[in-house]
Amino acid sequence: LGDISCGIKCAKALIERSFIPKDQVIFLTSSVKKAALFDPDKTLDIRPLYSNSMNTQLVKIENVALQVIVPAVGDLYPSTHLTRDVPTLAFSEYCGSPPLWDELGDPRFTSHPLGLSDSKEAESPIIDPNIKKILRDMGMDVSMPLGIFIDLNWRNLHEISNSQELKIQKLEELSDEAKNIVGSLTRFDQGERLFFGYVSKQDVTLQKQFFEAALEQVTQGKDSTFIFPNFNCENEIQKIAGDLGVKKLIIKEKTIETDSTVGMYKAQKRIEHYQATGSFLEDEDEEERFISKIKEQNIDLQEQGSTITICSGSFNHQDLLVLLAASEKQVLITGDQSLTEAISANKIFFYENLKHKNKLADCVSTLYQGALTQGIKSLFSEESETIFSQKNREICENKDCYPEIESLIKQSLNTPIDETKKMIVLAYKGPITADTIKEGRTYWIDETQVRTLSDCDSSDKFSIHMRQRVGTVKRLG
Repeated sequence: LGDISCGIKCAKALIERSFIPKDQVIFLTSSVKKAALFDPDKTLDIRPLYSNSMNTQLVKIENVALQVIVPAVGDLYPSTHLTRDVPTLAFSEYCGSPPLWDELGDPRFTSHPLGLSDSKEAESPIIDPNIKKILRDMGMDVSMPLGIFIDLNWRNLHEISNSQELKIQKLEELSDEAKNIVGSLTRFDQGERLFFGYVSKQDVTLQKQFFEAALEQVTQGKDSTFIFPNFNCENEIQKIAGDLGVKKLIIKEKTIETDSTVGMYKAQKRIEHYQATGSFLEDEDEEERFISKIKEQNIDLQEQGSTITICSGSFNHQDLLVLLAASEKQVLITGDQSLTEAISANKIFFYENLKHKNKLADCVSTLYQGALTQGIKSLFSEESETIFSQKNREICENKDCYPEIESLIKQSLNTPIDETKKMIVLAYKGPITADTIKEGRTYWIDETQVRTLSDCDSSDKFSIHMRQRVGTVKRLG
């Protein structure tokens, strides 16, 4: 649910570490297409989250032992998923706030924050929800994040980051489709430099600043290639390139085209299916199939100088990982997944601070001694390389959330749930009245039920009869 990148990381980590066989994992999502882009090797059984077009009815899954959800920032109703009435673990986006289930005291439902923290008080998070509740009642902060999803092969990736020879070898892992976009790989063995910048389409400033700062580091006359999946500042880049002595600017963009006679709606559906799965729809006629093409512009700027290539468009996730690992150490990144991958690959990164990621950006900036606030040009300093190399290794060694998640899952799977300890009654699944509630229980109800138990439709207050039975009322969203 919610944050697809975190959810994919979690599910694949469990499978890659042989904790759960992949045929025992189902990944449910409201965007099958987007999830499939993060799983190009098709490790996961990815299915729609909802069974109806209005996205109100969850699909039914039989024999569920445990459900793990990752609510996105702004997702106010993760409790919807408790209608399955099975043990549930909830993890937040990095530095987000998980649902407040622990406060309700039901052992079936627990929540835990993911992310990084600059706090020096606790070396490891508190797992036992009972201990968390006691400490919270004492006024203590128990929101220490579990960590982030570090790549299983991070040590190998750190080694690659310090060796040009290993970077060249890594590029050979690119798919044929990616090689068509990037072009001949032999030129990187001959001294051409490869830069990687993945930021949102809305932020053209970071791309321009990174492009300029990187070119200033390249020896005069040496060629370079930039991987900008969301490239959208051609005019500005062309001007910067001309000012810095670039002879030719080559802009490559991967596009997908189809026969115009197929019809716009059907063509779009085919494109989406191909982007998500890498395969054609089974019912397609040979002559109607669409293909991916490389649109290329060659812009001559002056008679002498270097050639700069910009590669943009849609790359599958595995190709992006290869390009990240094989690129120069300085990179641009955005979002939870890219942050994890940049740290695992030992990169000196500039993190695009999106509004809903302010807390995460603040934590990262503090951990890296303010290096992220000094501007993109500072990434190319020796001081930044020292700081990032040290912190990247420390985080990979000490902040991998997987061991904690594995422990939590084992705890959930191996602890029988005593019926008498089921503190939460999922009352929104059926009618409830003041005469049917029982002592010592917590009832989870929806807004409609609040109104049926109130003195008037607009009141949040229960009726007199109901108030005599109820101790505490809490809002959870």
